[in-house]
Amino acid sequence: CDRDNSRIERSNYDGSERESLITTTQPYFLDLDLANEKIYWGDYGGGNIFRANLADGKNVENVVSGLVQTRGVKIDPSGGYLYWCDRNASTVQRRSISGGQIEDLYTNLDTPHGMTLDIPAGKIYWCDTGTNNLGGTGAMAVNRGDMDGTGPQEVLANASEPWDITLDNRFATYTEWVARRFRKDAPIS
Repeated sequence: CDRDNSRIERSNYDGSERESLITTTQPYFLDLDLANEKIYWGDYGGGNIFRANLADGKNVENVVSGLVQTRGVKIDPSGGYLYWCDRNASTVQRRSISGGQIEDLYTNLDTPHGMTLDIPAGKIYWCDTGTNNLGGTGAMAVNRGDMDGTGPQEVLANASEPWDITLDNRFATYTEWVARRFRKDAPIS
C-alpha cells in the first residue's frame, strides 16, 4: 500500500516488474485471499474495507463501511471471516465475508493498530500503540485473543508503541507449540 500516492502496487520478490494494481484513496494495510484470488485493504481515514480481483485489480467493492479508522485488515477465507482493528473505536472486530453484522471481539482497548491471524490455533494477535492515551487494556503492548472473541485478552509483551506484527509459524519443540496454541496462563501438561 502506498498511502500517500493512493495506490496499491506489486512486483516480483526481487523488485522487478513493479506495477500499480489499484488506484484508491489512501490504502492502508492489506491481505491476500489466494484461494479466492482477492485482495482486501482498508483506507487510512475513511473507515472502509475494500476488495478487488487479485489478478487485475478490477471489480473493486466496498465490503465494510462505517468504521472509524481501519487498521490491520486480515482475512480467514476458510473460516469465512474478515478481521480488522478499528483504531479510534478501540476495538478488534470481524464480520462474515459474505456480509452481516459486525462483531466486537475485543473492546476497551487504547489504539489497536496492526494484527495477524494464527488460523490453525484460532488466535488473533494485535498491537496496541497506546498513542490515544485512553488507558484502555493492552496499551503499548502485543496482545492475543481467540478469533471468535470468547477467550480472555492476553497481554504478551509490553513495548513502546508497537505498530504491526507478523508470526513465524515454525516451531521446534512441543513447549513452543503449546505456547503458540494455548492461552498464556493455561497449564502445560
